[in-house]
Amino acid sequence: MTSAWTPDTIRWQQTGPDGSRLCELGRFDMGGEVNAVAQFLPAGTWHSPYRVDRPIWIFVADGTFCLGRGEVVATRGLAEYPTGSLIEIPADIPHFDGCHEGTLIFTLAVEGTRLSFVKKRSRHFPNKD
Repeated sequence: MTSAWTPDTIRWQQTGPDGSRLCELGRFDMGGEVNAVAQFLPAGTWHSPYRVDRPIWIFVADGTFCLGRGEVVATRGLAEYPTGSLIEIPADIPHFDGCHEGTLIFTLAVEGTRLSFVKKRSRHFPNKD
């Protein structure tokens, strides 16, 4: 059976007070279990710096996804990935992400991938320079 999602057909499972949305799309056997998640990031969302213990892949379905390296959120000098981009986030590299405009991403991660925040956990930051 084929599974498919478009920005208009995602059934959001969680909605945050800031308008962020999350949907766990499922687990798929690709020679190992892979988790797929859809996430909508409202304009101005910035996640605290974090690391993953295995590479993850992010597909930008709509909007522009911003990615920065380091342990401090700074919106200058970000890499910006437009709709249609596929990004590999390497393991053990501190980074942060967010968007200036509402953005829809799909994330793929091998089952058991762990995310750890670099500093005290805080989900969103206002725009900072």
